[in-house]
Amino acid sequence: MPGPNHFGLVADVGHKDNRSNIPLSRGQPELSSAGICSSLNAQSPRLRTCMSTQSRATIGLPLVTVLLVGCASTPSPLPAPHGVATAAVMIRVDLRLPLQAWLKSADAVATTVYFVKACPPSDPPCDEKLIPSNHESQGRVYLLDAEPGEYRPVAAAYETAVYYVIGSAHYVNVVYFPDALVSNTGVQVEAGHVSDAGYYRVHAVHEVCATTADPGQLRYAELMDPGVSKCGLLNTLFDSLRHPLRGVTSTLIIGNKAYPAATGANHFRGVSYETLRGAPDAQALEEAYKELEKAGWSFQGRP
Repeated sequence: MPGPNHFGLVADVGHKDNRSNIPLSRGQPELSSAGICSSLNAQSPRLRTCMSTQSRATIGLPLVTVLLVGCASTPSPLPAPHGVATAAVMIRVDLRLPLQAWLKSADAVATTVYFVKACPPSDPPCDEKLIPSNHESQGRVYLLDAEPGEYRPVAAAYETAVYYVIGSAHYVNVVYFPDALVSNTGVQVEAGHVSDAGYYRVHAVHEVCATTADPGQLRYAELMDPGVSKCGLLNTLFDSLRHPLRGVTSTLIIGNKAYPAATGANHFRGVSYETLRGAPDAQALEEAYKELEKAGWSFQGRP
């Protein structure tokens, strides 16, 4: 489940609402009975803004605490285009974590996806590296200016924030894809094209343990956050609390991506997945091309 704050309280923010197709107005708050904020309609948002209140009694805190849970997400800045021969990968991932399942709330929407690029045959074999996406907009996640080759998505992440009287806590929540999903989502990236890697929902549980995780999940979890325990309730709790301490004055590097100082990390194991849209999809690609071209990108291989 998303990380505890300094009082042992947990909140989940930044997810989308699948219960209604009615888009909310920009900046309009939605208050739910579960006290969890919902994002704007995933088809059109440029800004997700929400706020709710939740009262919950917690262990070690005998009185009821009122939390202000807020989320705000704007599309990440577009990298500068590097000519018409550039390439890109597009993917969408919804994440179903334990807290959302327990509250029967909407899925979280991945804002970062981590890829690995297939190594060419060599002796000795080359080492895999995690490549984080570099743009997100309206639920679509992009790896822009990608070198041609074969890419596989191996993990996805989204960020949460909890605001309370004396401060706030921020976390990046990383979900490692089941090996079956990784093996089925390889995409060939060609110069001058946007490649579609599909749209998926990943169901996940807390902890990444050697006894239950897939071999690929263990490998990518260690590449993502080396030397940090991701198995055992107490170990993951202590590491979750330790993360803000180690990053108070510096950025937190998770999977070769820098997160703001005082950000913690939570790790989840994907146990199953659903394919929500196959790849490639002509309509999804057309929307992606239009969005990127509007921002100044051009692709010589555009259909």
